[in-house]
Formats: sequence, structure tokens, C-alpha cells
Amino acid sequence: MRLSCTIVWNPQYVCHIFNIESVQRRFTKHLTGLRNSTYITRLSKLNVDSLELRRLKSDLTLVYCIVYGLTILDCSQFFYVI
Repeated sequence: MRLSCTIVWNPQYVCHIFNIESVQRRFTKHLTGLRNSTYITRLSKLNVDSLELRRLKSDLTLVYCIVYGLTILDCSQFFYVI
């Protein structure tokens, strides 16, 4: 499994999330033919997720790997399995 830094640092404040997402917003706006499209449309045309959604998917993947013993991390240190 490929882990990224988003698992280590995941911003919780809306202002931080917006600032990080704005980098991708600006970048996609400068691509040829996408300047006048909305951010959601640009992401759709590029077939990519927002950075926030990618962080969520990464977090959920890590939880899955911990719960099913696919990492060296002990599930009981993080979760109560009922």
C-alpha cells in the first residue's frame, strides 16, 4: 500500500482546507480550455478528485488496512472493534 503525507497531516480547519485546495483550483484554471469552467467541471474533465476528497479516501484506506491487519499497526491501539 502506498501511503502519503496526508495521513500524517490532515488539516481540520476550514481556512487551511480552503487554502490548500486553492492551489489546485488555480493550477486547473490555467490549463488550456478550462479557464472559464467551474472548479467541479475542471476536476470532472481532468478525471481527478478534489484534494479534500483524496485526503478522505487516503484516511479511509489506512483505517481499512489497520482493521484488517494489512499494516504493522495494532488495531486495538486505535479502535474498539465491536
